[in-house]
Amino acid sequence: MRRDGKGVSLAKMEIKDEPANEFRSVMLDVARRWHPMDTIKDTVELLRLYKIGYLHLHLSDNQSMTFTSKALSKLATPNRSYSAKEMGELVRYAQERGVVIIPEIDIPGHSGSWVGKYPELFGTTDPTTGKSRSTGIVNMASEKAYKALDTLVAELCDTFKSSPYIHLGADEVGAAGLVNLPEYLPYVKAHGLKDAQAGKSRELFCHFVVRMSDIVKKHGRTMIVWNGFPSEGTANVKVPKEDMLIMSWAGSPLNLIKQGYRLINCCWLPLYIVPPQGRAPLPEWIYGWNTHQSSWWGNDKPVEIPADAKILGAQICFWEQRYNEVMPALRPRVPALSERLWSPDAGKAFEDLRERAGNVDRALTRIIRPVTMEVQGLIDPNGVAFENQVTVRLKSDAPGTIRYKLSKPWEEFPAVDSPAYDKPIVLSETMTVSARLFDASGHPIGGVTQERFSRITPAYKFRVMGPSPQPIWRELPNFSKLKVLQAGVTGLMTADRGEQINRSMFAGLSPRGHIDVRVHGLWNPYAIELTGQIKIPVDGEYTFKVRSKDGQSALQIGERPVCEARRSGEEFLAKGTLKAGTYPIRIQHYWRRIFNDLNIQFQGPGMAEFEPLEKIVLSMAQWARPSELKALPAGFVFANPGTRANGNQPASR
Repeated sequence: MRRDGKGVSLAKMEIKDEPANEFRSVMLDVARRWHPMDTIKDTVELLRLYKIGYLHLHLSDNQSMTFTSKALSKLATPNRSYSAKEMGELVRYAQERGVVIIPEIDIPGHSGSWVGKYPELFGTTDPTTGKSRSTGIVNMASEKAYKALDTLVAELCDTFKSSPYIHLGADEVGAAGLVNLPEYLPYVKAHGLKDAQAGKSRELFCHFVVRMSDIVKKHGRTMIVWNGFPSEGTANVKVPKEDMLIMSWAGSPLNLIKQGYRLINCCWLPLYIVPPQGRAPLPEWIYGWNTHQSSWWGNDKPVEIPADAKILGAQICFWEQRYNEVMPALRPRVPALSERLWSPDAGKAFEDLRERAGNVDRALTRIIRPVTMEVQGLIDPNGVAFENQVTVRLKSDAPGTIRYKLSKPWEEFPAVDSPAYDKPIVLSETMTVSARLFDASGHPIGGVTQERFSRITPAYKFRVMGPSPQPIWRELPNFSKLKVLQAGVTGLMTADRGEQINRSMFAGLSPRGHIDVRVHGLWNPYAIELTGQIKIPVDGEYTFKVRSKDGQSALQIGERPVCEARRSGEEFLAKGTLKAGTYPIRIQHYWRRIFNDLNIQFQGPGMAEFEPLEKIVLSMAQWARPSELKALPAGFVFANPGTRANGNQPASR
């Protein structure tokens, strides 16, 4: 390079830049939870900045069908679906930015939301009544089902014109019940499915995958499925491996590779983000990974995939999320995925990526979040909680009018007739603040900036401890040997907080007795310690019970152990006689996989039933001085009156 008075000149050269992996993708689950179109467009903008070529949309599941079919209009879930016109506009929007939308309808399982709406097509006929009824999954022994699915695939191809792929799910299918249907045996005989005739429904499932691949191929596309179908085929059903791609997400992919399939690596670690399960592998994990490794939670060592395996690329899979979780989770992780798939041999350190990605992220903010918030009065600047009031200032460097909306729920957004921002917003109660920039013609510029600020009664100091090992702790760890990852103040449980936690799928939280052990912005399993004070009202015998749905927890009064929940889903009880007064308490807790849930209740003299522990937990404003705190007598031991199972066992997706 030479500089002179006329400018800068470069020697003639040729620069080549191409990705190591053609398939670079992110998936959004828009079937389990409603997502505004703005969220999907924001994701498109994120992907185009990091050269991620595909956005995979999981459009159907047991909760809803979000694609609106013209021919099968009843399939769409009211108020949660996107019209073909909206999706067509999204396809064009994405294509202009170098991103291709891959649609997925998850069949034959995961289809409960719409199979029941057309039992005459996807279900069966009850021979005793002659009426159609749902089978819970797509009836793979029904010619009517294949004809209807052909129609649906044709509509997907017409709407998602730029996609070379149609994803048809094909995972987690319980097909055994189909063998009892009246059409089952005639169908499997007609198609020469001898194993299926003997009652082995797996062969019918394999046949279904092959037949759907043929339908997709007829429409000029390639079918993608999740692993989990009978990939080995049968003597009577040969799977055309060259006609389909498999997204490998569960277990070892080595058998699929030996069978000759082409794979997309979607392994749980580090590519699955599942907020209800608190799973969002750190960006550093993604950066230290490569497409020839496959791992999952609880697996000590990644499976090494042979170098000559047919791995086309990889995909981050984002499951069960709420729309407001999409950008916070993806923004720090997509850069790491991009670099792993584009330049796996770059030889850069993660800190180098973090610095480079910071510049891109600031550009993204200008595109999708032209309105920013400045907040004063938070208890923790990294959190969203306040004690008395909080002040929110809105600003934008771009020209236009900022309009805002205050609401209790998340799912409300500012419109062109919403109030124009002209002074700081002061909140004295829990509220969602939403803001958007509009031009002089009333058209929105960029997306919606949104945050929910929660008023709490501070009651505990907390310390988040870790890091959590792989596999996760099998028993309550020694907290004194753990590293403090974050510290701060948290509050008493509220009804609103319970509602917000239960917005997540499968949370099943009972706020009665719940201790809030969730920390804003932390996604992965951790240990947490809370310290506070309780006020015992009268002398007498007190019983405490502790439960964790999916972890272990312990309650201490002073330095004395009271009760420890050692097995998931069971209530552990402890009993002892206490003097009236104020005592220091310590709560230790960790969670394993799905439920970050801690429940502590007590029963004292004259009480007919157990009450939440927090009825006797003091706010920090009420804390007694250390010299005023009571201590338990030397040698004091709480008795264990027994363990009671409560039936709240951890569930899995």
